[in-house]
Amino acid sequence: MHSISFNPVANQISTKQAAELIQVHESSIKRWCNDGELQFTLTEGRHRRLALENLIEFARGRGIEVPLAWFRGFEADVWFSTSAALTGDYSSVMSLIGSWIKSNRIGYVYRLVEYLNDQGVEWAAICDHVLAPIMTLGAEEWKSGCGTRVDEHYNAEIVNDILQFRRHSHRHLGGNVRPSSRIAVLGCPGSEFHELGLMMVRVILEELGWSVIYLGSNVPVIDLADAQRKYSAEMVCISISSAQTFAGYSRAAEVLASCYSDERPYVLAMGGPEANQGTDELSYTDTFKELLMFSDIQTFASWIGQKESQGAHRVIG
Repeated sequence: MHSISFNPVANQISTKQAAELIQVHESSIKRWCNDGELQFTLTEGRHRRLALENLIEFARGRGIEVPLAWFRGFEADVWFSTSAALTGDYSSVMSLIGSWIKSNRIGYVYRLVEYLNDQGVEWAAICDHVLAPIMTLGAEEWKSGCGTRVDEHYNAEIVNDILQFRRHSHRHLGGNVRPSSRIAVLGCPGSEFHELGLMMVRVILEELGWSVIYLGSNVPVIDLADAQRKYSAEMVCISISSAQTFAGYSRAAEVLASCYSDERPYVLAMGGPEANQGTDELSYTDTFKELLMFSDIQTFASWIGQKESQGAHRVIG
Protein backbone atom coordinates (compact mmCIF):
# COMPACT_ATOMS: atom_id res chain seq x y z
CA MET A 1 0.00 0.00 0.00
CA HIS A 2 1.07 3.56 -0.61
CA SER A 3 2.15 5.72 2.29
CA ILE A 4 -0.10 8.59 1.23
CA SER A 5 -3.86 8.39 0.80
CA PHE A 6 -6.05 10.88 -1.04
CA ASN A 7 -9.75 11.58 -0.79
CA PRO A 8 -11.91 10.86 -3.86
CA VAL A 9 -11.56 14.42 -5.14
CA ALA A 10 -7.89 15.01 -4.36
CA ASN A 11 -6.53 12.90 -7.22
CA GLN A 12 -8.49 14.87 -9.79
CA ILE A 13 -6.67 17.48 -11.86
CA SER A 14 -7.82 20.26 -14.16
CA THR A 15 -7.45 20.28 -17.94
CA LYS A 16 -4.71 22.89 -17.58
CA GLN A 17 -2.79 20.72 -15.13
CA ALA A 18 -3.31 17.71 -17.38
CA ALA A 19 -1.88 19.62 -20.34
CA GLU A 20 1.17 20.65 -18.33
CA LEU A 21 1.69 17.13 -17.04
CA ILE A 22 1.79 15.41 -20.44
CA GLN A 23 3.19 18.50 -22.22
CA VAL A 24 0.44 19.14 -24.76
CA HIS A 25 -1.81 22.13 -25.41
CA GLU A 26 -4.89 22.40 -23.20
CA SER A 27 -7.08 22.44 -26.31
CA SER A 28 -5.87 18.89 -27.06
CA ILE A 29 -7.01 17.73 -23.62
CA LYS A 30 -10.42 19.32 -24.13
CA ARG A 31 -10.76 17.80 -27.61
CA TRP A 32 -9.96 14.32 -26.33
CA CYS A 33 -12.55 14.82 -23.60
CA ASN A 34 -15.16 15.99 -26.10
CA ASP A 35 -14.43 13.05 -28.39
CA GLY A 36 -14.87 10.60 -25.53
CA GLU A 37 -11.26 9.42 -25.68
CA LEU A 38 -10.38 10.80 -22.26
CA GLN A 39 -12.68 10.25 -19.31
CA PHE A 40 -13.52 13.14 -17.01
CA THR A 41 -15.99 14.30 -14.38
CA LEU A 42 -17.57 17.69 -13.82
CA THR A 43 -17.44 19.82 -10.70
CA GLU A 44 -20.48 21.68 -9.41
CA GLY A 45 -19.16 24.67 -11.32
CA ARG A 46 -19.12 22.58 -14.55
CA HIS A 47 -15.32 22.39 -14.73
CA ARG A 48 -13.71 19.24 -16.10
CA ARG A 49 -11.64 17.11 -13.75
CA LEU A 50 -9.53 14.15 -14.85
CA ALA A 51 -8.26 11.24 -12.77
CA LEU A 52 -4.49 11.44 -12.83
CA GLU A 53 -4.08 7.66 -13.18
CA ASN A 54 -6.40 7.60 -16.21
CA LEU A 55 -4.47 10.44 -17.81
CA ILE A 56 -1.15 8.62 -17.37
CA GLU A 57 -2.57 5.44 -18.93
CA PHE A 58 -4.05 7.47 -21.79
CA ALA A 59 -0.66 9.09 -22.45
CA ARG A 60 1.07 5.70 -22.40
CA GLY A 61 -1.41 4.37 -24.94
CA ARG A 62 -0.61 7.25 -27.28
CA GLY A 63 3.13 6.94 -26.82
CA ILE A 64 3.38 10.30 -25.05
CA GLU A 65 6.40 10.37 -22.77
CA VAL A 66 5.45 11.55 -19.29
CA PRO A 67 8.10 12.04 -16.56
CA LEU A 68 5.64 10.80 -13.94
CA ALA A 69 5.31 7.49 -15.77
CA TRP A 70 8.61 6.39 -14.25
CA PHE A 71 6.87 6.25 -10.85
CA ARG A 72 4.45 3.56 -11.97
CA GLY A 73 1.96 2.86 -9.20
CA PHE A 74 2.90 6.07 -7.39
CA GLU A 75 2.03 8.70 -10.00
CA ALA A 76 -0.67 10.36 -7.92
CA ASP A 77 1.50 10.31 -4.80
CA VAL A 78 4.37 12.00 -6.63
CA TRP A 79 2.17 14.54 -8.39
CA PHE A 80 0.42 15.78 -5.27
CA SER A 81 3.54 15.58 -3.10
CA THR A 82 5.41 17.69 -5.64
CA SER A 83 2.54 20.18 -5.82
CA ALA A 84 2.66 20.50 -2.03
CA ALA A 85 6.46 20.91 -2.06
CA LEU A 86 6.13 23.82 -4.48
CA THR A 87 4.08 25.58 -1.79
CA GLY A 88 6.68 24.81 0.89
CA ASP A 89 5.05 21.69 2.38
CA TYR A 90 7.44 18.73 2.22
CA SER A 91 5.64 16.40 4.63
CA SER A 92 4.10 14.27 1.86
CA VAL A 93 7.41 14.07 0.01
CA MET A 94 9.16 12.81 3.13
CA SER A 95 6.40 10.29 3.91
CA LEU A 96 6.74 8.93 0.40
CA ILE A 97 10.53 8.78 0.57
CA GLY A 98 10.39 7.10 3.97
CA SER A 99 8.13 4.36 2.61
CA TRP A 100 10.38 3.84 -0.41
CA ILE A 101 13.50 3.51 1.73
CA LYS A 102 11.79 0.93 3.95
CA SER A 103 10.61 -1.04 0.92
CA ASN A 104 14.02 -0.73 -0.78
CA ARG A 105 12.73 1.32 -3.72
CA ILE A 106 15.83 3.52 -3.66
CA GLY A 107 15.72 4.23 -7.39
CA TYR A 108 12.41 6.01 -6.81
CA VAL A 109 14.07 8.25 -4.23
CA TYR A 110 16.83 9.27 -6.66
CA ARG A 111 14.35 9.98 -9.41
CA LEU A 112 12.01 11.96 -7.14
CA VAL A 113 14.81 14.33 -6.14
CA GLU A 114 15.53 14.92 -9.82
CA TYR A 115 11.83 15.32 -10.60
CA LEU A 116 11.32 17.88 -7.82
CA ASN A 117 14.14 20.00 -9.21
CA ASP A 118 12.81 19.67 -12.77
CA GLN A 119 9.41 20.88 -11.57
CA GLY A 120 10.85 24.04 -10.05
CA VAL A 121 11.84 23.17 -6.49
CA GLU A 122 15.18 24.89 -5.95
CA TRP A 123 18.18 22.69 -5.28
CA ALA A 124 19.00 24.45 -2.00
CA ALA A 125 15.45 23.82 -0.78
CA ILE A 126 15.79 20.14 -1.71
CA CYS A 127 18.99 20.00 0.35
CA ASP A 128 17.30 21.50 3.42
CA HIS A 129 13.86 19.89 3.21
CA VAL A 130 14.54 16.54 1.54
CA LEU A 131 18.18 15.44 1.77
CA ALA A 132 18.84 16.66 5.31
CA PRO A 133 15.65 15.02 6.64
CA ILE A 134 16.66 11.73 4.98
CA MET A 135 19.83 11.82 7.09
CA THR A 136 18.01 12.70 10.30
CA LEU A 137 15.34 10.07 9.60
CA GLY A 138 17.82 7.28 10.22
CA ALA A 139 19.28 8.97 13.30
CA GLU A 140 15.86 9.61 14.85
CA GLU A 141 14.75 6.01 14.30
CA TRP A 142 17.96 4.74 15.87
CA LYS A 143 17.53 6.98 18.94
CA SER A 144 13.91 5.88 19.36
CA GLY A 145 14.89 2.22 19.15
CA CYS A 146 13.05 1.66 15.85
CA GLY A 147 16.18 1.50 13.74
CA THR A 148 19.87 0.68 13.85
CA ARG A 149 23.13 2.44 13.17
CA VAL A 150 23.16 0.52 9.90
CA ASP A 151 19.91 2.26 8.90
CA GLU A 152 21.40 5.66 9.71
CA HIS A 153 24.51 4.95 7.63
CA TYR A 154 22.36 3.52 4.83
CA ASN A 155 20.37 6.75 4.64
CA ALA A 156 23.59 8.77 4.63
CA GLU A 157 24.82 6.69 1.69
CA ILE A 158 21.61 7.45 -0.19
CA VAL A 159 22.19 11.18 0.26
CA ASN A 160 25.85 10.82 -0.70
CA ASP A 161 24.90 8.98 -3.90
CA ILE A 162 22.38 11.70 -4.81
CA LEU A 163 24.98 14.43 -4.31
CA GLN A 164 27.63 12.61 -6.32
CA PHE A 165 25.18 11.93 -9.13
CA ARG A 166 24.20 15.60 -9.14
CA ARG A 167 27.84 16.67 -9.43
CA HIS A 168 28.75 14.29 -12.23
CA SER A 169 25.54 14.68 -14.24
CA HIS A 170 25.78 18.46 -14.05
CA ARG A 171 29.34 18.38 -15.30
CA HIS A 172 28.44 15.96 -18.09
CA LEU A 173 25.50 18.07 -19.27
CA GLY A 174 27.35 21.35 -18.93
CA GLY A 175 24.75 22.84 -16.57
CA ASN A 176 25.38 26.41 -15.51
CA VAL A 177 29.08 25.85 -14.94
CA ARG A 178 31.24 28.77 -16.06
CA PRO A 179 35.04 28.72 -16.27
CA SER A 180 36.37 30.65 -13.30
CA SER A 181 39.50 31.37 -11.32
CA ARG A 182 37.49 31.69 -8.11
CA ILE A 183 38.66 29.17 -5.56
CA ALA A 184 37.04 27.97 -2.35
CA VAL A 185 38.58 25.68 0.27
CA LEU A 186 36.09 23.38 2.02
CA GLY A 187 36.58 21.11 5.00
CA CYS A 188 35.15 19.77 8.26
CA PRO A 189 37.55 20.73 11.07
CA GLY A 190 38.87 18.73 13.99
CA SER A 191 37.04 15.53 14.83
CA GLU A 192 34.11 16.32 12.56
CA PHE A 193 33.22 13.35 10.36
CA HIS A 194 29.77 14.44 9.12
CA GLU A 195 30.47 16.06 5.77
CA LEU A 196 27.25 15.70 3.77
CA GLY A 197 26.24 19.29 4.52
CA LEU A 198 29.62 20.44 3.24
CA MET A 199 29.12 18.38 0.10
CA MET A 200 25.85 20.23 -0.53
CA VAL A 201 27.77 23.51 -0.40
CA ARG A 202 30.32 22.03 -2.79
CA VAL A 203 27.61 21.24 -5.34
CA ILE A 204 26.23 24.79 -5.17
CA LEU A 205 29.65 26.39 -5.60
CA GLU A 206 30.71 24.12 -8.46
CA GLU A 207 27.48 24.78 -10.31
CA LEU A 208 28.23 28.50 -10.03
CA GLY A 209 31.62 27.90 -11.60
CA TRP A 210 33.85 27.88 -8.53
CA SER A 211 36.92 25.69 -8.30
CA VAL A 212 36.61 23.78 -5.04
CA ILE A 213 39.53 22.44 -3.02
CA TYR A 214 37.66 19.81 -1.04
CA LEU A 215 39.60 18.56 1.98
CA GLY A 216 36.79 16.41 3.40
CA SER A 217 36.24 15.53 7.05
CA ASN A 218 38.45 15.53 10.15
CA VAL A 219 40.77 18.23 8.80
CA PRO A 220 43.08 20.19 11.13
CA VAL A 221 42.06 23.85 10.90
CA ILE A 222 45.66 24.80 10.18
CA ASP A 223 45.44 22.71 6.99
CA LEU A 224 42.49 24.83 5.85
CA ALA A 225 44.59 27.95 6.41
CA ASP A 226 47.53 26.43 4.51
CA ALA A 227 45.30 25.51 1.56
CA GLN A 228 43.85 29.03 1.48
CA ARG A 229 47.35 30.52 1.27
CA LYS A 230 48.55 27.97 -1.28
CA TYR A 231 45.67 28.54 -3.70
CA SER A 232 44.89 32.19 -2.79
CA ALA A 233 41.31 31.08 -2.19
CA GLU A 234 38.59 33.71 -1.96
CA MET A 235 36.57 31.62 0.47
CA VAL A 236 37.10 29.11 3.25
CA CYS A 237 33.98 27.16 4.16
CA ILE A 238 33.77 24.82 7.13
CA SER A 239 30.93 22.64 8.39
CA ILE A 240 30.33 21.54 11.97
CA SER A 241 27.49 19.17 12.85
CA SER A 242 25.20 19.29 15.87
CA ALA A 243 27.50 16.78 17.57
CA GLN A 244 29.77 19.70 18.44
CA THR A 245 28.88 22.83 20.38
CA PHE A 246 29.12 26.45 19.29
CA ALA A 247 32.61 26.47 20.77
CA GLY A 248 33.73 24.52 17.70
CA TYR A 249 33.08 27.54 15.51
CA SER A 250 34.93 29.80 17.91
CA ARG A 251 38.00 27.56 17.96
CA ALA A 252 38.07 27.31 14.17
CA ALA A 253 37.71 31.08 13.75
CA GLU A 254 40.49 31.69 16.27
CA VAL A 255 42.98 29.45 14.46
CA LEU A 256 42.11 30.86 11.04
CA ALA A 257 42.32 34.43 12.35
CA SER A 258 45.81 33.78 13.72
CA CYS A 259 46.95 32.81 10.20
CA TYR A 260 45.01 35.47 8.30
CA SER A 261 46.89 37.77 5.95
CA ASP A 262 45.50 40.97 4.45
CA GLU A 263 47.57 40.19 1.37
CA ARG A 264 45.33 37.18 0.70
CA PRO A 265 41.89 38.25 1.96
CA TYR A 266 39.05 35.77 2.02
CA VAL A 267 35.53 35.19 3.26
CA LEU A 268 35.03 32.70 6.07
CA ALA A 269 31.72 30.82 5.84
CA MET A 270 30.80 28.47 8.69
CA GLY A 271 27.74 26.26 8.53
CA GLY A 272 25.91 23.77 10.71
CA PRO A 273 22.90 23.44 13.03
CA GLU A 274 24.49 25.50 15.80
CA ALA A 275 25.50 28.34 13.47
CA ASN A 276 22.17 30.09 13.96
CA GLN A 277 23.57 31.76 17.07
CA GLY A 278 25.14 34.29 14.72
CA THR A 279 28.48 36.05 14.43
CA ASP A 280 27.88 38.29 17.46
CA GLU A 281 28.90 35.41 19.69
CA LEU A 282 32.29 35.08 17.96
CA SER A 283 35.55 36.91 18.37
CA TYR A 284 37.66 37.85 15.34
CA THR A 285 34.62 38.88 13.28
CA ASP A 286 36.54 41.92 11.99
CA THR A 287 39.56 39.88 10.97
CA PHE A 288 38.18 38.35 7.79
CA LYS A 289 37.01 40.03 4.62
CA GLU A 290 33.57 38.83 5.65
CA LEU A 291 32.25 36.26 8.09
CA LEU A 292 29.09 34.33 7.30
CA MET A 293 27.36 31.82 9.55
CA PHE A 294 24.51 29.75 8.19
CA SER A 295 22.39 26.96 9.66
CA ASP A 296 20.77 25.88 6.39
CA ILE A 297 21.77 25.55 2.75
CA GLN A 298 19.16 28.02 1.50
CA THR A 299 20.77 30.79 3.55
CA PHE A 300 24.16 30.04 2.01
CA ALA A 301 22.71 29.78 -1.51
CA SER A 302 20.91 33.11 -1.10
CA TRP A 303 24.06 34.79 0.19
CA ILE A 304 26.35 33.46 -2.53
CA GLY A 305 23.70 34.27 -5.14
CA GLN A 306 23.66 37.90 -4.04
CA LYS A 307 27.46 38.01 -4.15
CA GLU A 308 27.43 36.51 -7.64
CA SER A 309 25.19 39.30 -8.88
CA GLN A 310 27.54 41.99 -7.57
CA GLY A 311 30.64 43.45 -9.20
CA ALA A 312 32.08 41.11 -11.83
CA HIS A 313 30.62 38.09 -10.03
CA ARG A 314 33.34 38.10 -7.41
CA VAL A 315 33.08 37.60 -3.66
CA ILE A 316 36.29 39.52 -3.05
CA GLY A 317 36.14 42.92 -4.71
